[in-house]
Amino acid sequence: MQSIFRFARSLRGRSAWHRKRSHVVNAVLNYVGRSVAHWREHDAWLAFLETPPMAGVSSIDTILTERYQHRYISKAWNRERRLKVLREHYEFALARFPRTLFHVLYRERQVLLGKVLLRNGEALSLMLKAPFRRAREGEMTLSLVDHQGMQISYAAFSFVDGGKAIAIGCLQGAPNHAGLEAVRELTRQCHGLRPKNLLLSLIRSLAEAFEVERVLGISNEAHVFAGIADKVKADYNGFWRESGGQETSEGFYAMAPHEPVRCETEVESKRRSEFRRREALRHEACDLVLRAFGFERAVVLPLAA
Repeated sequence: MQSIFRFARSLRGRSAWHRKRSHVVNAVLNYVGRSVAHWREHDAWLAFLETPPMAGVSSIDTILTERYQHRYISKAWNRERRLKVLREHYEFALARFPRTLFHVLYRERQVLLGKVLLRNGEALSLMLKAPFRRAREGEMTLSLVDHQGMQISYAAFSFVDGGKAIAIGCLQGAPNHAGLEAVRELTRQCHGLRPKNLLLSLIRSLAEAFEVERVLGISNEAHVFAGIADKVKADYNGFWRESGGQETSEGFYAMAPHEPVRCETEVESKRRSEFRRREALRHEACDLVLRAFGFERAVVLPLAA
């Protein structure tokens, strides 16, 4: 009987998913059918979501109960793999994240990790956000937000394989109305550091601090929205290769969890001051993120003289 009551509770809040009643009915029927077809696995998932540490999360993120029933991070993953990845992320987060951070992130849905000052004196906010509605690309998002509150760039990712890897399911730029100009302007204000490179540095700093073995970037072909017109606009493959990624048979590019050594001597003398400012900003941003996750001393990013 407990399993039936759990399932009934998981049906709450579904009327808010769609504006049209017919869409709501179809969504509920699909959820019921998929859940009943794999009842034991789904009931175990619902029971986990009702444990004291997870209490209230699924009532706020109502899609969480069925996220694994849809494409998630990689379109190549089957249902069993998606469910395993989803549960492992939360088990890792409960075990390793500071309790307050977990609470604010998954119950209040976003955390301000800190702010860094840009070239023009304006502040760039580093935000950590929980999935929004039907998000399918990861259970947490690092966002770069300007002083006007506009999200310039973001990366969605999850801790997978029991915390041995981080899988990045999305790395996107500014919204359409802002376009590439917002990204170019932020690059200038970051002393030449591109937003997506800064985001990867932030994720790598977390990977090294948590002793993650590898960072996985989703390929164009395996992206959850691959094949859907105008959904995947970034060249993921090119960026991962540029960042030292090696293509895997699983539809990802595997990268080292640590930052590459950047040598000042390899930079033109007239550009070295900007190089130092750029790396100082990178270090400061990584330090803010790490401190929010409870690491007193930042992982030092390698910088050769």
